[in-house]
Order: sequence, then structure tokens, then C-alpha cells
Amino acid sequence: MAKIVYIEKGTYRKGINEIGDIVTIHDDDAKLSGAGYKNFGILEVPGYTAEQVKKIIEAKIPERNIAFYSSVGEKWTFERPQEKQVWKNEKGLWCFIEKEPKYHLTISALAAEDMDILSSKLTTSTQKEAALRKVQAKIPLDNSNSVEATDLNA
Repeated sequence: MAKIVYIEKGTYRKGINEIGDIVTIHDDDAKLSGAGYKNFGILEVPGYTAEQVKKIIEAKIPERNIAFYSSVGEKWTFERPQEKQVWKNEKGLWCFIEKEPKYHLTISALAAEDMDILSSKLTTSTQKEAALRKVQAKIPLDNSNSVEATDLNA
């Protein structure tokens, strides 16, 4: 059984993380108890290993690269010296990462029903995978990360 550890009210830090951010994913042999895990949310997903859950949800993380600003021609390229993080949006366009999230995935968009589906031993793998696909990547959620790197998309 996979265990998704995520930010809850007790571990929320304004400007650093958000409620629902996925911190880590463990298999059921991990002891997630004690003071270190007391304030985190732990969502157990029976019938799935940590690797299986990671494979499904990490597919949500957008492609990333580093772009370099060239003083020759004054445009962004993939050659050094000045660099900036970029990501590829759903339209296939490169955009600048202006605000890097601490955690890259969040379950904040999952409804209570989705959480019940994931934690139930009675739901099908199809239902669980549909719920896991609702996990969101954090980079596209911040509008400041939507500025297109036009030189890279030419």
C-alpha cells in the first residue's frame, strides 16, 4: 500500500508551501508516526506501491529546462552565460519559471470523494487511477509562471 504524505494545516507555512502539497510517497512498510509526521496528512492508497503512484502522478510535472540569455543577438537561447529556469506548458510553449514551488505536486484539487476512492480497499484500479490523475503540478498553477519565453518558441 502506498502512503502519500501531504501538507495539512499543522505544516502549512505561508509563502513556502500550501495545503495539499505532496511532500513524499512511501510504501506501507515505512513507519509514518511520531512527532515528525504528527501534523502531516497521510493518504493511504491500498493496492498500489509507492512506485506505481509516483509513476502516475509524476507524469503531471511539466517538462523543464534551463534557458540562457545570449548577449549576441540579445535573445534567449540554450547556450550560457545568463540562465533562467523554463517549463513547457500544455500548448508546448516554453515559459519562464518566476516562482519555483517548494513542492511540485498537490492534491488540493481532489474532492473528498476522490480521497475516499484512493483510501478504500473496495474501489477499482480504474477509479483510483482516475483520482490520482487529478493531482496537479504546481508550476502551471501560479500565473507568474505563464510568461512565454518567446525566443525559445521561435
